[in-house]
Formats: sequence, structure tokens, C-alpha cells
Amino acid sequence: MSDPTGVGLYLRELRAATHGAPKAAARRARDNGVSFVALLACWQDRKGHRARNVSRLPAYAEEFAAVGVTPWIWGYPHAGMEERFVERMRAASSEPVAGWILDPEVSYKRRPMSAQTLVDLTLDSLSERLRLGVTSYGLPRAHPGFPWATFGGHGWGSPQLYGVSPALVDRGLADWRERGWTYAVPSVPSFGPKSGARLHDYLSGFVDGEEEIRGFLVWSWMQTTSDEWRVLARWAEWFEKGIPGL
Repeated sequence: MSDPTGVGLYLRELRAATHGAPKAAARRARDNGVSFVALLACWQDRKGHRARNVSRLPAYAEEFAAVGVTPWIWGYPHAGMEERFVERMRAASSEPVAGWILDPEVSYKRRPMSAQTLVDLTLDSLSERLRLGVTSYGLPRAHPGFPWATFGGHGWGSPQLYGVSPALVDRGLADWRERGWTYAVPSVPSFGPKSGARLHDYLSGFVDGEEEIRGFLVWSWMQTTSDEWRVLARWAEWFEKGIPGL
């Protein structure tokens, strides 16, 4: 398996009412040029550990893969719960899942030493088939207490750049690369002030210089409107054919 390119979307709770049944969701992704999806497998916070989509995830993964959309799984770990987190991610990793996307955030500021445990357990769990991605704060210099040195450079990076200026887009991407991620697939919004009619212009700020972007990961499927689907389909086509200047 290779690192993702093109347009991908995060999916949270896998329900027919939200995403369509597995076959319908897969058709919608395929028809809009989506090349990969990130399916929620685990969520941890101060309330505890929660496996997500245990019974539904395999069917969605299989149907996405059947139409050429690569399924990944993602999880939100909480510092101190790494063993249960990795156990759940392992259980959700049967074929055709291509890899894991870790989303460590605020709890690892409070307990940065736990980051090494998460990294070690994760790396021990991966294989030639299972790749790794890491997503977190888009502007590292604004979050100096996060253990960047521990996570940095493992797999591909997905800085969460959901509503910043073009200058901060460039700064965020540069900061992630300085911390070891040589390949970036930014997490971008289908919510908030940069979505809707502003989405195309916002995405254009990621490819207007020397950013070397080959894909986006959109948060999230359930918030994406029909107009945004059309924008994303256009970008998917451009990524596939080659954006001028890339």
C-alpha cells in the first residue's frame, strides 16, 4: 500500500442515515472521485475508551475497496489508554484496511511521556500492508507543549488547517515538514467559515506556491453539502490529472 493521494474524507459514526448504506456510500465516493476514506475505529477521552463502528466498519471498508476507494481507519487516543487504543485499532485492521491514522491532541500535552508508548505500540502493530498517518494541530509553533519530537516523521502527516490564512497554511505545512513529515495530506474543512462557497478558494491556497500537496483529507463526510461534493469532485479530477504548477 502507498500513502494517500487525491481527495479523502473522515467518516465518524457509520450509519445509513448519515452516510448511506455501505454500497450507497461507496458509490457516492466513487462517483465524486474520492480516492480514500478514514473510518472511525476508536475514540478515547476523559470519559473513557470507546470502540466505534465495531459491527459496521468491516462492511463499509469492503464496499469502499470494491469500488477502488482505499479504506483507512482513524482513532482519537487519550494519554494513558494506549494499550486499549492499539488493541482496538488492531482488531479493526483486517483487509482491505490500508493503514491507521492517529489523531493525538490535547491529552498528550498534559502527559507527553505517553506519546512514546503510543508510537511504540503502533509501530509494533503495523506491517507492509498497514501504513501510518498522523493528524493533529495544524500550527505546531502555537502548541509547543505537544510532543512533536516523539510523533514527528512517523508515516505521513495531516496538519489540521481548517480556517487559517494562506500565509498560515504555508507556515503550518513548513512546520510539519520541519518536524519530520516529508509527505503531507492536509486536513481541510467542510464546516465553518472556509466551507461552502468559500471552499474552492480556500483549497486553492494549498497549491499556489511550493506546497507540493497531492491530496486533501476533508472533515467530515456528514457535514459535506451537495455543493461541496461538487467542489471536491473537481479537485479530485485535478489531483488525478495533475494540477498546473504541481
